[in-house]
Amino acid sequence: MRHILFNSAVKTMVPFFSIALLLSACDRQVQFGSKIEQSAGNPGVECTPLDPAFSVPSAVQQDQNFTMAFQRDTNVVWILKKGATTLTFQGATVTTSLHELGDWLGSVTGVDNCGNSDFFEFSLRVAEPIKGLSITINNNDLFTKTTNVGLQLSATGANQMYVTNDPQCSGGGSWESFKASRTWTLGHRNQLTHVFVKFKNADVESPCISDDITEDDLPPVAAFATTPPALSNSSTANFDFNVTDNLSGVKSIYCKIDQKPFQICGAHKTFSSLADGQHTVSLYADDNAGNASQPIDFTFNIDTVAPSVRITQHPDDPTNKSLAHFEFVGEDNGQPINYFECSLDGAPFVQCPSPKEYQITRDGRHTFKVKGRDNAHNYSQEASFSWTVDTQGPTVIITQKPVDPSKDHDTTFAFTVTDAGVGVKSVQCQIDSNALVDCTSPVSYNLPNGQHTFKVVATDLVDNTGSANYTWMINDKIHDQDIPITDDNGKADIMFVVNNSSSMFGLLRDSIPYRFQNFVSKLGSTDYKAMIITSDATGDREFQSGRLNKILYRAVPASGLALVPYQYSITPMMDNASRNLLATIMRPEAICVQTGTHLCPNPAHGYQEAIHATLKSIERPDTLTELRDDATFNLVIISDNDEGNGNLVDRQGNILPGTPAYNQPQTIISSIQQKWPQKQFKVHGVYQAPGDRGPGCTASSSVRVAHIYDKLVKATGGVHANICNDSNRAEVEAIAQAIQRAPSVFQLSCVPVDTNGDGKPDVTATFDPQPPTSIQTIVNGNAVTFNPMPPAGTTVHLRYTCP
Repeated sequence: MRHILFNSAVKTMVPFFSIALLLSACDRQVQFGSKIEQSAGNPGVECTPLDPAFSVPSAVQQDQNFTMAFQRDTNVVWILKKGATTLTFQGATVTTSLHELGDWLGSVTGVDNCGNSDFFEFSLRVAEPIKGLSITINNNDLFTKTTNVGLQLSATGANQMYVTNDPQCSGGGSWESFKASRTWTLGHRNQLTHVFVKFKNADVESPCISDDITEDDLPPVAAFATTPPALSNSSTANFDFNVTDNLSGVKSIYCKIDQKPFQICGAHKTFSSLADGQHTVSLYADDNAGNASQPIDFTFNIDTVAPSVRITQHPDDPTNKSLAHFEFVGEDNGQPINYFECSLDGAPFVQCPSPKEYQITRDGRHTFKVKGRDNAHNYSQEASFSWTVDTQGPTVIITQKPVDPSKDHDTTFAFTVTDAGVGVKSVQCQIDSNALVDCTSPVSYNLPNGQHTFKVVATDLVDNTGSANYTWMINDKIHDQDIPITDDNGKADIMFVVNNSSSMFGLLRDSIPYRFQNFVSKLGSTDYKAMIITSDATGDREFQSGRLNKILYRAVPASGLALVPYQYSITPMMDNASRNLLATIMRPEAICVQTGTHLCPNPAHGYQEAIHATLKSIERPDTLTELRDDATFNLVIISDNDEGNGNLVDRQGNILPGTPAYNQPQTIISSIQQKWPQKQFKVHGVYQAPGDRGPGCTASSSVRVAHIYDKLVKATGGVHANICNDSNRAEVEAIAQAIQRAPSVFQLSCVPVDTNGDGKPDVTATFDPQPPTSIQTIVNGNAVTFNPMPPAGTTVHLRYTCP
């Protein structure tokens, strides 16, 4: 019954009326058309009431939840009655269940949006439930490989069923009589697929239930993950299999080898003790849906038999060739192989072709090895060859031979022959251009004067040769001479040239005697001969024109007094040699000029020419008598002025044009060389050189720079003492020491001949005992000097050829 209550202000009554509607087997709904009413809660305000739709099932299963709904805003009350049982619910939507079977009467009230109150009545049957609902696909299998499946169904109390692939059970099927089993076609392939079903009887309908199964009609994918090489030398073969299935999953992996049956293998399989030859492994897999892959095969070969290798060409043994050429071949099961590895002298094996060559850099024994490998990587046994390389000829040493040159016609040679390699095969000798003949050591010859060559040739077992030869001259005019060295310092002739002008008075009286006080002692053990001349190059007096001055034992102003009788030179054998030297170089004529005594018959000359005076002296017979051929010649100039009193040079010290040759340095040097080619000639001096300073050379003194004398001293390598340093004794003593160190001159029996055409006389010198330092032998004409002088006690043996 529906009752409509109007607002009390309207005061209009509408009687109750009853409505009973059976909407469907599942529920009923009531709806009214829309109209505009005045709001009961707000008189005079119009509103549109909502349809009083409600939903209530006409029948429900015992104890099964169901839902009742009434489209009202407030004060919704539900009342269900059966016999003495009354149930009350509140709310627009109520979900509940009923246990008592039979028909129930129900009502619902509620207020709509316009404030109107609606009331409905309905009936509801509670029926026996449909029980034991179940659906099973293919007896509960998880997987199927076809879409046609079998369904097992159960629903107690149902007489119809609705089977579908629709999850809502609302389409895709039709109601049919209930059957406990039937076939069905799945709605999807190769995935997890559901089948849905609901049941009903005359009163009630069951919920939609389902079962699922994975449809999989794709076979697994099987592959070989790891395999042995296509050709292997191992009798064991390892396999790894890679099998995948993305749906039902892999069930089993099957494999076999050759003709054997398939067996379950797992993901890895090892086949052992396989015979040589070809083998085939087959593989397939199935999945949990029963799909099986097609078998796949892998074929491989096993070869465990090693090849053989042999060397077909190799060097001679022994050999003198450093290039080693090898050739080799290999065979495997009757087929040639083309892979080889080589090793020389124990080096690591490396791949090599045939032929193979080596450049041998070391004589001696060598070993070559080669091995081959077949395609299965089986290695052969090593083939080897050893040989000796000898590229060096024998060593020949001549141990006895004549001197060169030799004056002996009978000559004997001795020699040794050794070979570090394979050994000596033959030894042959040759003299000059004669043929080689077999010989043994020693071997002798009688030969004429002339140049000769002796040669020894040795050959070893591989034809390497070694040789030695010696060339010498036979000349029966060869002269042998022994020179005993008794004095380390040799012989020295010393000529003092003294400027005896009046300006030298103070120097000759005071400075010169002081500075020359130790001159003789500084000559040491030198075999010296000292002579004195003055720089007066002209005149007839006894101290002029290069005449040797008489030796004095005391400096006196008068000539003819205090003389050493008949002496014109001072030697080491003279008593008071140092005193006599000092007295003689203190020229009396210079002192006479200063004293003015009546005892001065020979006054000094004012024009001084030391070079000119020396040139005149060496032409005088009395001077030549005193000078020795085997002594060095030392000139010592003592002067406070230059040649020609300094008038022969310009301000810069350059010799003026027109200066006479007898005043120039080169003239005296050339004259000495022409007269005594073998002599060593040096000029020393006590004078003022350019740049010299000292207390004896003041602006007021008479001392002048000696440019010409300084050029002469430097040209001959002599020693200079500064005359201005009137108290410096060491400078003068250095002159004596230079004379002492000059080498002695020794006379040869003849002027030696230049036998080898090098422009020099050929003189060989041997020393007994051999000095610790090298000594140079200097030949000049028929004179010989040594630099440095050999120590005293040495015997020098000279060999040279006379014309």
